[in-house]
Amino acid sequence: MITIKNEFLTVEISPLGGELQSIKDSSGREYLWQGDTAFWGKRAPNLFPYTGRTTEGKCTYRGQEYPLPKHGFVMSREMKVERAEEQGCTLLLRSDEETLKAFPFEFAFRIHYFLEGNTLICRYHVTNFTDYTMYFGLGAHPAFAVDAEKFQGYSLKFLSHETPLKVALSDDGYVMKDRTPYPLENSTLPLGGYPFEDSLAFTAMPKAASLIDEAGNTILTMEYADFDNLVLWRIADAPFFCIEPWCSLPSRKGIVEELSTQPGLVALEEGDFKAAFRVKFGE
Repeated sequence: MITIKNEFLTVEISPLGGELQSIKDSSGREYLWQGDTAFWGKRAPNLFPYTGRTTEGKCTYRGQEYPLPKHGFVMSREMKVERAEEQGCTLLLRSDEETLKAFPFEFAFRIHYFLEGNTLICRYHVTNFTDYTMYFGLGAHPAFAVDAEKFQGYSLKFLSHETPLKVALSDDGYVMKDRTPYPLENSTLPLGGYPFEDSLAFTAMPKAASLIDEAGNTILTMEYADFDNLVLWRIADAPFFCIEPWCSLPSRKGIVEELSTQPGLVALEEGDFKAAFRVKFGE
């Protein structure tokens, strides 16, 4: 386990998938869901090189099929600890024979975590080593601890006034054609009464939001300017809530996606792609 800390936060990270395991403030308050398998055993998976489901569990590229699993494969791979310092660390996964069986590109995938005051920053860094365009999905899936008994009073307060578009998802999690405006009164999405069992996905949304508890206190504020989509998910009655910035979306319903033509994937011709999100804890 890797630990980074400052006077405000102590954060633990597993090399398995580079997944966050704990985020505590100086008082000992735990902000991260702790992975109770009675509800959901993960805590904060990193999603690469795909977000969501692939139709029939596969995709194609240049006429060849690849068995690309839901949310990609990083979460099941041990990452190399490339750097570990008191307030930051870098984890690395490079393509190998196993990744090439599921994803036809040579790459380096890095996750940089570092602290600034009471803010945790996560920066993804993807390098394309092939001599042709690399197509991929990328996202985060952090689950934050909430009071399940009081969740009816929680809300998500967006910090600007754009009207997001709701992305229609099928019951089994695939993208449908519809994109519909989703007006928000006072830029606020009340969370009570909505179990998010099938996920709620937005695009063209404001690029920062605060999670507010039933008493009006700010639990955390997430900024995700580098991401085009925001996915929200919770299991009914579970003491967690997922706020997920994604660069891409799942496969379209009924379509085995050709990576070079799937809408919304990152197309990296050469060199590097970087995307970061920030989470400030407390007011």
